[in-house]
Amino acid sequence: MRTLLLFAAFFVTTGAVNAQTFLDSTFGTNGIVLTHIGSATSGGVIRSLQVLSDNKILAAGGADGNAVVIRYNENGNIDGSFGVGGMFTGPAHSGANAIALQTDGKIVIAGGAVTYRLDVNGSLDNTFGIGGVDSNIKYWPNIGGIVLALQPDGKIVFAGDANGTSIGVFRLWPDGRPDSTFGVNGAVVTASWSTWAYGSSKGIVVMPDGRIVVAGRCVAGFITVRMLPDGTPDTSFNHTGVVINSVGSGINYCHALQLQPDGKPVVGGNGGFSGTGSDFVALRYNVDGTLDDTFGDTGVAHIDCTGDFDEVWAMCSAPYGKFILAGYGINGADENFAVARMDSTGKADSTFCDNGRVTTQIQNDNSRAWAVALQHDGKIVAAGYSWIGPFPNNYPEITLARYTAQPSVAVQQFEKIPGNLLLYPNPAATKIYINDNAGHIENIEALDILGRKTNLNLLSANEVSIEGLLNGVYLFKVFFDYKPAVLQKMLIQKSP
Repeated sequence: MRTLLLFAAFFVTTGAVNAQTFLDSTFGTNGIVLTHIGSATSGGVIRSLQVLSDNKILAAGGADGNAVVIRYNENGNIDGSFGVGGMFTGPAHSGANAIALQTDGKIVIAGGAVTYRLDVNGSLDNTFGIGGVDSNIKYWPNIGGIVLALQPDGKIVFAGDANGTSIGVFRLWPDGRPDSTFGVNGAVVTASWSTWAYGSSKGIVVMPDGRIVVAGRCVAGFITVRMLPDGTPDTSFNHTGVVINSVGSGINYCHALQLQPDGKPVVGGNGGFSGTGSDFVALRYNVDGTLDDTFGDTGVAHIDCTGDFDEVWAMCSAPYGKFILAGYGINGADENFAVARMDSTGKADSTFCDNGRVTTQIQNDNSRAWAVALQHDGKIVAAGYSWIGPFPNNYPEITLARYTAQPSVAVQQFEKIPGNLLLYPNPAATKIYINDNAGHIENIEALDILGRKTNLNLLSANEVSIEGLLNGVYLFKVFFDYKPAVLQKMLIQKSP
């Protein structure tokens, strides 16, 4: 009697799996890229990422006291055709907190008190500000640009801190001049709305109708504000334009914001849900500012990555309403890169990595992901820093890691499938059919990388249900009574 045992992922040789199975081995060295800039005792960090149409990666941050923007090729090597030796370096005591791409490929950078624009080749764009650089301080004292968004009309909106106590939102014309039609001389300070609007901004998006959503943190927890295109409060959002929520126990921090196509904002950060530690947290609001009770637990979802302290620092959208969260998790005394994928209902997406999450120790005991981006092929790039020596005795190094949802492991050699054997359809969405006209098959099975079994419903000798299987690539192992076993690769691709 035939048996069919099916296990997700690839059939591998013994010893092919390691602790960083989900890193993409085609990127850098075993999925990791380290870039050191500056002197022997200084370091750098990445704060923002953009993936280009050819899967090249723009990474912006700071190193050796200056703003840096580096362009990497798809394989993780620095692209020497960009800037000088693959990078743009800003003036001393500047920064690159966020980057955004214009439709013409030019790069806008929010650098605290300075805004830059680069041409596609990484040189300063002389048509912007003065020689490609414009000082925000001369227009708005005591502000800092942390997050950035571009409007469809080319205007530049960025947000940060104002006076060290409040959310400040600022808008520029495409050439770098302040937009006087927004707020007061191009600036909105939300503390002027009410005493509840004090805080600092960590994320900004522009809605298709021109309304602006900003999220951040305040003493009371997560703060989200929505304003009309002219910078006045959008009173259709919680009646005041401001929503504040405290979730879980302990201190709440908000560091990220995304907007769903239906206009619902999702904010990411951390809150206490697991004993004395904290988890990755996401809150989803309805368009009227109320928490969306179809998401997580009455609008609040959380993922425990390490069992200790986890914190979201970046977020990006993924297909089918999913979200990718990135930051760090503490495992004992170590801070490690942490990445999780959340489905549209707020649950950890079990089709990604290890039940929806992955942590990676890089170099020594202190590494954090401060940016995340999704490539067009579905691979995920996280970036931030990792210390090259025991913290705090050395310095941080610019660090990128690329992940795949499927394990990156070695597949054993197998013979070509004979023409009279066929498992179909491929890809399969509901069932797999077995064409066994050859009459020499003893059984069919598959193994995952940990040898775990998956219960399947064998409907007949030639038909099996895949209802319980997750999307992904599978290898069926087919045993014959007259020759060595062979494998046939199948793709399970169900509708969302």
